[in-house]
Amino acid sequence: MFVHKAETDKSFDFYPSNYNKGFVKALKWMADTKMENDQRKNSSGFATALRDQIHTDIQVMAGDNESPIPAHRVILAMRSTIFRNMLDSDQCKAPANKTITLPELSHEELDALLEFLYSGSLPKEKMEKHICSLAIAADKYEIPLLQKFCENEMLGSLKSSNALDILEIADACSNQNLKETTISFIARNMEDVVFSSRFEDFVLKNPHLNSYKGFEKALKWMAEMMLENEKKKYSIGFATALRDQIHTDIHVMPGDNEPPIPAHRVILATRSTIFRNMLESDECKAPANKTITLPELSYEELDALLEFLYSGSLPKEKMEKHVCSLAIAADKYEIPFLQKFCENEMLGSLNSSNALDTLKISDTCSNQNLKDTAISFIVRNMKDVVFSPRFEDFVLKNPHLSVLITRATVTNDKN
Repeated sequence: MFVHKAETDKSFDFYPSNYNKGFVKALKWMADTKMENDQRKNSSGFATALRDQIHTDIQVMAGDNESPIPAHRVILAMRSTIFRNMLDSDQCKAPANKTITLPELSHEELDALLEFLYSGSLPKEKMEKHICSLAIAADKYEIPLLQKFCENEMLGSLKSSNALDILEIADACSNQNLKETTISFIARNMEDVVFSSRFEDFVLKNPHLNSYKGFEKALKWMAEMMLENEKKKYSIGFATALRDQIHTDIHVMPGDNEPPIPAHRVILATRSTIFRNMLESDECKAPANKTITLPELSYEELDALLEFLYSGSLPKEKMEKHVCSLAIAADKYEIPFLQKFCENEMLGSLNSSNALDTLKISDTCSNQNLKDTAISFIVRNMKDVVFSPRFEDFVLKNPHLSVLITRATVTNDKN
């Protein structure tokens, strides 16, 4: 009622000198909403004319040989310049109820298209079902509102399971915004997309998209992941050879008088230059099944070391349990991959209860990056570390490291 007064009474002061901006905005929104509702009511009459076939004068045929749908030339012409040109051609001007065919659409898709042309909207389930064909039709027949409608729908429903379909549509319709948004989504969700059952077929059918910006990154990542998986599969054979003791030719003895573990000279030699030198010494060249001893390792630690040498990885719980002894063994026997593996594990699990052990290991292994990180952590968490029961014993056994901590603390306080 207030809005009506504002619209009809010229004496009404719509913007008083002390108007509230938010209130004016609300009034404008109400007016816009009222106009939009009026437009919808106005369009609903067209939808009724389509549904009840009131004074239809053209037949629209789908490409699946189903019966044509009666429609109105004026509605088609007003919604699409392409339809207008088709209907203005000599062959369509007469007689009434002439048929035009949209061969790329099924009868169900054509029905959805006409419903949109007449009403300006579609029920959500119908839009979701026919979004691909409607987007392509909107592009082909130049229907701007439907193009925007489809773009918004696809952007709003973009997910790993439909990203490739949407990218294909964006490319077919030359929709740059939709294409770039989809490529960006794929790059952020590479694993879910590139390992889907749809991906391989998509790549074969769309080679021109394979080098498109971020998508090229996704393809490269997929190739690397596939190579990594192949490497893992390849390494499984070595792990099996260790587990089943297939053609073993060397025994590796732990330092705790437990029984030796049968292994393979070639695996040990290729993983470590130190092992290679040990195995090439005169005492190890013969006979087969000669024993070498790693005195600093227990049987359980040695078993974990060999598992890593054969497979290139370890179960998380085993890595956490033996990371200290494995890090020292990796340094002593010069096993670079295991050194990096242990460093990453210790950096990722660094906390107040293990920081001193990590610092000690980093010093033993001359790992400067790990040492600097551990000292920095200790300085930031000084109270938790120095009041731990472990600290006094650490200071007595590692005075040089205690000096480093003290100096780092003083420097930090000054800053």
